[in-house]
Amino acid sequence: MKLKLFDRFLLGILLIAAILVAFLLFGIAAQLIQEDVVNGFISLFYMF
Repeated sequence: MKLKLFDRFLLGILLIAAILVAFLLFGIAAQLIQEDVVNGFISLFYMF
């Protein structure tokens, strides 16, 4: 099955998002990103 242009575009965006999440998790695990920053960012989603 050949991928269409739109499918390739979505797959590329998903790949970029997965790479960003991997870097974020690595930064948290290596303590390059402080826990307070992560908690503050997550709390923005629960504000409203």
